Amino acid sequence: MIDAVHVLAVNSGRLWREGLAKLLEGTEFVLHPDPAAGLMDSELLSGSRGRAIVLYRERGFNDANADWIRQMRQRAPGSRIVIVTGEPRLGAFRQAMDAGADGYLTDDICGRTFVRMLALLLDGEKVISSALAELLTDPARAARRGLHATDVASLSPAESEILCRVVRGESNKQIANALHLTESTVKGRIKVLLQKINASNRTQAAIWALNHGLAHGPPTSPNESSQTAIALSA
Repeated sequence: MIDAVHVLAVNSGRLWREGLAKLLEGTEFVLHPDPAAGLMDSELLSGSRGRAIVLYRERGFNDANADWIRQMRQRAPGSRIVIVTGEPRLGAFRQAMDAGADGYLTDDICGRTFVRMLALLLDGEKVISSALAELLTDPARAARRGLHATDVASLSPAESEILCRVVRGESNKQIANALHLTESTVKGRIKVLLQKINASNRTQAAIWALNHGLAHGPPTSPNESSQTAIALSA
């Protein structure tokens, strides 16, 4: 089927793929039965044997990072690469598009619109979901709807440093001493940081940081692991 457009649903469960296969019935798109094998098919990815769309579904810690997208872009010069996420985030979107992605969609998009987006991709267009477009054009309204404009990429280096130390269980005084600030300054910065990431307390902030890969950094003491546990259970 050289005229068919093969859709490779990467990082997706069987149930999700079965639903996608039903959605694509009667269209020009055909769901590839084995996405892992499809990623090894150099002829398909290069475009020399039909056309292909690599659809990466973000699921928690298995987010598609920029390095993966760049590698896939090199391996699949004739394919279109689309990220599908459950949580639109501006920083992740910018990183994905800069790395070579052709689209960034949310998984709450209706089926008919999704198929139209795939068709636009074949015409050489870049596609994004309406939820993400709202983040780009009206962040205040998006916040009222519960969409998240803040992620790691939007934090300053100083904010990231403070958040890492919160994860490690450091007190305001410890953070202040380490960063050569006053305790009141640290307290104020943490208050702003909590508002920025929509967290109510330090525990929620630590969980947010862990979910966004900010649990790393130079240890402050031999008891760093136990300090992290305290931060999450406080």
